[in-house]
Amino acid sequence: MSVREILPILMFVALLAGILIGFPVAFTIGGVAIIFGFIGYFFDVFHLTDFSMVPGKVFGIISNVNLMAVPLFAFMGIMLEKSGVAKELLEAMGRLFRNVKGGLLLSVLLVGTVLAATTGIVGATVVTMGVIALPTMLKYQYNKELSCGMIAASGTLGQIIPPSIILVLLGDMMQVGIGDLFLAAIIPGFFLVISYVVFIIVLTTIKPELAPKMPTTENGIEIDNSIIKIIYALVAPIVLVAIVLGSIMFGLATPTEAASCGAFGAIIITIFKRKFSWMALKESCFETTKLSTMVFTILIGAQFFGVVFRGIGGAILIALFSPQVNL
Repeated sequence: MSVREILPILMFVALLAGILIGFPVAFTIGGVAIIFGFIGYFFDVFHLTDFSMVPGKVFGIISNVNLMAVPLFAFMGIMLEKSGVAKELLEAMGRLFRNVKGGLLLSVLLVGTVLAATTGIVGATVVTMGVIALPTMLKYQYNKELSCGMIAASGTLGQIIPPSIILVLLGDMMQVGIGDLFLAAIIPGFFLVISYVVFIIVLTTIKPELAPKMPTTENGIEIDNSIIKIIYALVAPIVLVAIVLGSIMFGLATPTEAASCGAFGAIIITIFKRKFSWMALKESCFETTKLSTMVFTILIGAQFFGVVFRGIGGAILIALFSPQVNL
């Protein structure tokens, strides 16, 4: 094999290795690209002047109006997490499914679905449900592996269910309307949720000891399963989802405009639930800045990676394996 065939493969392997050992993705992508750029220059298969294409690509990213939706959606999700929506939903769903085998698993899944449709981010959802739901599931003798797996699976639904930040980035990179992409992701996203529901029902039917029913009383007191409390917990996030996604899908607002409405709506919900404070707002802005910086650093690193990967022959190698790909 020639150098132009070996280097792209090694570059891809180095990228995966860096990610798997826990090095930050944002720096792994750019770092691997720069290292292999110099390796390619040493073997005379890459010209360092190709790096001059990167600034123009980076400027295109930071001046893209659609990508302004990323920090706004991130702020919306983080502010909602501060409002205690996740805790209220978990408590309400836990009461609703108390008499069902695997009820807490179903509760976590449904809460993850609602949060995915209101936040568009993953980290806050997984951490919140891990802190709130996992101790409760372990308390009622739920299987540890199954409990952790369901929290991880339901927490990552934010990757596909709109308004996903990932879909915003993909839509921009592939030059596809973000509203159209959101609309296209709804059905597969909810099919995924339904498949999880079926999995839980089947598994807990076959092996009920993995997720036993919860008691209907606690300390001798009957648990309140009031439907009003459940509706109260659901109203705020559902209204926010309707406003944000509805305005995008019906063409009433651009993704950026809808995201700004969502961010403002999250503040209103936090005030309504009496959880608003300047410290909460400050922390939300700080977390949003960190998350947005990470996302845009990944995008900038990807520009370096793309330039080097093409320069050392990666595009030609892909064409050899996939002749139908038009590069």
